Amino acid sequence: MDRKSIDLDEGWAHMQSGITKLKRILEGLPEPPFSSEEYMMLTIYNMCTQKPPLDYSQELYDKYKGCFDEYIRSTVYMDVRANARKAVIVLIDKEREGEQIDRSLLKNVLDIFVEIGMGEMVHYEQDFEVQMLEDSADYYKSKATIWIESDSCPDYMLKLIECNHMFLV
Repeated sequence: MDRKSIDLDEGWAHMQSGITKLKRILEGLPEPPFSSEEYMMLTIYNMCTQKPPLDYSQELYDKYKGCFDEYIRSTVYMDVRANARKAVIVLIDKEREGEQIDRSLLKNVLDIFVEIGMGEMVHYEQDFEVQMLEDSADYYKSKATIWIESDSCPDYMLKLIECNHMFLV
């Protein structure tokens, strides 16, 4: 029994409606659950098992990947970036105070900022680096104030040199 060939645009339009429905469900928006008919749809299977030139396996993979990458960036990442940034800054502050931290964890979290930008540094710079530099300035202003009030001039200068050395290492 021959089945009807499904053109890429026609099949993709059908799948996009399913992706949209899934996104709405994941985001807790009013959406009826998938019906058994929707679960049983064979659109993707049929489009991937058609004979060339109608085999759209790679194109569908690329389109699905694009949809999910965009969803992760626009929804999941936006929800977790502030918490991730705060957690990283807390770890950095702990290390500044002499505590041992899990540097591999720190690196993995920072890598998220780079990976979400597809290897570009834009998200790292905008979503993390700016805040980290502001926090660093605040931290060292506070330290300098405490040191000026409590230390002699030579001790204060030694602490400044030590801080400067940490940035050069």
